[in-house]
Amino acid sequence: MIVGSGLLANSFSSFRSIDDMVIFASGVSNSTSTDRNQYDREVELLRKYINRQAKLIYFSTVSVFDPSLSNTEYIKHKRAIEDFIQTECRCYQIYRLPIVVGRSQNPNTLTNFLFQKIINRSDLLVYTGACRYLMDIDDVVEYLTPLIHNNQHDHTTMNIHLDNRLPVPVIIEVFEQVLQSQAVKKRIDAGSCYDVDARIFLDTIHGTITTDALEYLNHLLHKYYTRTMA
Repeated sequence: MIVGSGLLANSFSSFRSIDDMVIFASGVSNSTSTDRNQYDREVELLRKYINRQAKLIYFSTVSVFDPSLSNTEYIKHKRAIEDFIQTECRCYQIYRLPIVVGRSQNPNTLTNFLFQKIINRSDLLVYTGACRYLMDIDDVVEYLTPLIHNNQHDHTTMNIHLDNRLPVPVIIEVFEQVLQSQAVKKRIDAGSCYDVDARIFLDTIHGTITTDALEYLNHLLHKYYTRTMA
């Protein structure tokens, strides 16, 4: 069973007919939102599924470790949801995801936001101290599907990334190169570059893994954004 209709929900469509699992992929799509009604709606929807006999799969975010975001409504909400599931759910798996990149109409994802700012030459605030981990939605599905089916990961919360952290100013520079367009940038001395311990995930999928962050980013941006220009 899948709850949701966005990028994650559609990408995990193979679980739609599995009755003893609930892929809960319906949440607040804009991480900058301060609208409590949006967060309350997710909680109320989650309550409908949390006490079923089915295993609950919930997607959180590695941004819970970002000290510059710790007091935002979105991060406080994610931490509260994690605690709620860990306390109340009979069987669950929580995956803290990095920024997921794929074909999505959501204008609030980092890459969609940057894409629009660059091609429209709109003012773009660049937080010079910020870093982010990015992952292709196809990789998310490939790596997480066997984990979800593995009962050994029940009752666990796992950090997910490919050890490919990049500063946001570098992500913007690569995006500009791919799109062959310059953003109208205003630099702000803000943001944080934080580490996320994903050793359990990395050891599970490959034992050890080395990802060239710049090559991976180039591949992602060409895959999902150069075709948009055609």
